[in-house]
Amino acid sequence: MRINVDGMLRTLVFGKMGTVTHGPVEKKPLHHFLPGALACNFGTAGCNLNCRFCHNWHLSQRKPEELDRYEVLTPKDAVERAKGRHASVVSFTYNEPTTFYEFMLRTAELARESGIKVNVNTNALMQEVPLRTLMKPKDSATVDLKAFDETFYRNVCEGSLAPVLKNISTMMEMDVWVEIVNLVIPGLNDHLDMIRDMCRWICSNAGPDTPMHFNRFVPAYRLTNIQPTPVRTLERARQVAVDEGLNYVYIGNVPGHVNNSTFCGHCGERIIHRVHFSIRAVNMKDGRCGACDHPIAGVWDGKWLP
Repeated sequence: MRINVDGMLRTLVFGKMGTVTHGPVEKKPLHHFLPGALACNFGTAGCNLNCRFCHNWHLSQRKPEELDRYEVLTPKDAVERAKGRHASVVSFTYNEPTTFYEFMLRTAELARESGIKVNVNTNALMQEVPLRTLMKPKDSATVDLKAFDETFYRNVCEGSLAPVLKNISTMMEMDVWVEIVNLVIPGLNDHLDMIRDMCRWICSNAGPDTPMHFNRFVPAYRLTNIQPTPVRTLERARQVAVDEGLNYVYIGNVPGHVNNSTFCGHCGERIIHRVHFSIRAVNMKDGRCGACDHPIAGVWDGKWLP
């Protein structure tokens, strides 16, 4: 994604958007950050990992010149596009946004000036200084935690787990709203002992109110020989997370599953009823449970809720 020109690295993807879409923030997934709000999404080519299971490989595992098409936008254009869609969030997603860091940084700055929130959908593999430069309090990050195992990261993703954990802790320290996603792949990262260790770490280092999403794997890219994750496996993973103290645990990529909704971490009542990415009913007010008045962790704005 970069080239050395006379000793200086130059980006090859500034403003070259391989995809520009819009949709509910629930697709990130974000379940505790302006639920029901519209996000304008930007992505380009490239990644700093080579995950064999990538669902967006047609973008992330491509060089800029290999894209079938792209749209050239300036950061100002991107923010104006979000305004035109009446989006309250700009999201950098689809491929790893650190590959287009320069564009993301400037767009995020302009978005905040316009009162638009920022979401980064990331594998969290970056150095601390650019992370702190990019993220601000009350921004949001959807972190893809691939597994809780260095061997998995090395052999399946060609990366490392340790920097991811460090950066999750850094974002929590910065008061960034973090939701964690784990794509559960049969036979590779679905071992309950590994999931238990991961949930214990999250509970201790990010906090028990950190939303955890267990998403269903479907065959993609270089893992087309593995069957989709059994729903029962996701339900077992969720139960492990609840047993380890996490209050908001979701099952994703299973349309209609009851655990795509939000339940109060105190009384257990359903407070946001979702069907896939659609909000059907809400039983909360001013960030508190409508049944027991318990505060629900998140970044809320009632104007987006039905």
